[in-house]
Amino acid sequence: MSAVVSGMIGAVVASVLIALAKRTQGASTKLRDGWQALRPGWLIHAAMAFCVGFGGLLSHFLLSGGSSRADASTQNLIALLLFAAAAGGATYVGWTCYLRTIIWKGDELRVRPILGHETARRLSDVAKVTSSEMRGEYRLIFQDGSRIWLSEHMHGARDLIAKLPRRAFSD
Repeated sequence: MSAVVSGMIGAVVASVLIALAKRTQGASTKLRDGWQALRPGWLIHAAMAFCVGFGGLLSHFLLSGGSSRADASTQNLIALLLFAAAAGGATYVGWTCYLRTIIWKGDELRVRPILGHETARRLSDVAKVTSSEMRGEYRLIFQDGSRIWLSEHMHGARDLIAKLPRRAFSD
């Protein structure tokens, strides 16, 4: 099978998985005292597992000496670039979905990263909300210019977006 056909099949499978993830997105998790929290959905878990697994497979390939074929330098370079992409994907998904907690209650929004300090914001301070179909995320831009990114594939993302002021969606 050619690379073009494989790529087209992969694109169709990815599109179906994303559409299915949007249909099966759950509600936010209810915490004590009325707080609600975002939590990763199955598509995020699958993306993280794929990135870590693929990165592990490539690291095993590279650490065991790489390719021994005539064009080994090219194959090893491609494997290294694919490893870097998988590691970057795992890092991005890990940081945005696992290593920070986004919770809200009423008009208060709190972001708790695993490293650093918790920030508390008002939902009414959101000046603009943009959505990126390509990256599958929402960007909340506050009146002071600070930003928060959150995946639209997190359970509860729709609940949080529904709480934001309508004026933030003007364009």
